[in-house]
Amino acid sequence: MGLAQDGWAGIDFRRGGQMNIKSLYSLVILLFLAPQAYGEITGVYTFPEGSNGEVQFESDGLFYGDSDFTFSTTTNRVTVSSAAVTYLTVTSETVTSLSISSMTASSATITLGTITSLTASTATVSSMTVTAVSVSGLTPSRAVVTGSGGSLQTSAVTSTELGYVSGVTSAIQTQLDNLGASDAWFSAGETWSYISANSFSVSGDKTGKYQKGDKIKLTQTSVKYFYVIDVAYTTSVTTITVTGGTDYTLANAAITSPYFSKAATPQGFPDWFNYTPTMTSGDGNASIGNGTIVGRFSIDGKTVRFRVLFTFGSTTSFGSGDIRFSLPVNITTAVYHTNENNTPIGFSFSYDNNTGNQWHGIAARSPTNNDIVALHYKAPQNDASWVTATTPMTWTNGDQLGADAVYEMQ
Repeated sequence: MGLAQDGWAGIDFRRGGQMNIKSLYSLVILLFLAPQAYGEITGVYTFPEGSNGEVQFESDGLFYGDSDFTFSTTTNRVTVSSAAVTYLTVTSETVTSLSISSMTASSATITLGTITSLTASTATVSSMTVTAVSVSGLTPSRAVVTGSGGSLQTSAVTSTELGYVSGVTSAIQTQLDNLGASDAWFSAGETWSYISANSFSVSGDKTGKYQKGDKIKLTQTSVKYFYVIDVAYTTSVTTITVTGGTDYTLANAAITSPYFSKAATPQGFPDWFNYTPTMTSGDGNASIGNGTIVGRFSIDGKTVRFRVLFTFGSTTSFGSGDIRFSLPVNITTAVYHTNENNTPIGFSFSYDNNTGNQWHGIAARSPTNNDIVALHYKAPQNDASWVTATTPMTWTNGDQLGADAVYEMQ
């Protein structure tokens, strides 16, 4: 036993470079005892060997009178207590039971160096700091699992297969269940943040996840439904613009339970939404007054279908020029034919409440704005003209003007 240069005293068991401790087979243990616990130890001591060449403990089980290092002939165990063990090396040996019941990093830290071969029936460690562990007998590039006895075993899962779950941010089974959900709604699995009454933001680029025509379900106190009408990504944030007509709008509040769907009829989705069209005239002087106007629309992908019905009131004024109604969603700027602005997109009707006469015509894109519809009529004489305050009749209380059209979303 000699004092190390760093102030720690050490006990070295040797026999031809290898020492054997009885009943632990060929366990080589290097123990460094804190000098503050045992004082300085100087000199070199040689301990007697038995007839079988093994280190001998005294009859009371103590190792040379040290009660902190004992051996039990009943259990065949060596016990080290009340000592700071800083280094433990086991090389190419079989240990029946290695148990470390209580350790603290400040005074009893065990650092395992290289264990070239270690078989342990039981190895219980309540608290240990391990800087490096190398275990032989395991297949490289495979995931490691514990067997029925708690021992480490190689699984059938390769490191490549394990890498497939890298980046997963939510339960895989939940995502798989969503794929087969009978209600056709998919959990967004992300945070949606309010921007305006018809838009919200999502962190990251989501242009590959959402597109125009997708259906949205979310909760802000109550469940709300929307169509997606635009998806734009800038500066690490995706802005999603939606419409719920006049039925649903976003509130400046937290958005919870976000879902989306690409199905035609996800459970609970209303499909048709109400909206309030704006009526204008060529001279800009049209006034609804006490008349009424209603509109409804539905979106399938980028195809929009809408209906408008206006009932003339006693204080309604058409002004002069053609009558126009706003669309629920902007129309595409794509050219349908040479005269793009007058492209027919549906049909219209005019109804005279006094006589019961009806005139049917076409609904066309406005000649001045691509998100406004102008209405024509076609008389039995096959002539056509814009609907105005005096065409196809002089409009009075109770008369109706309507349209039903389909167009491509912008």
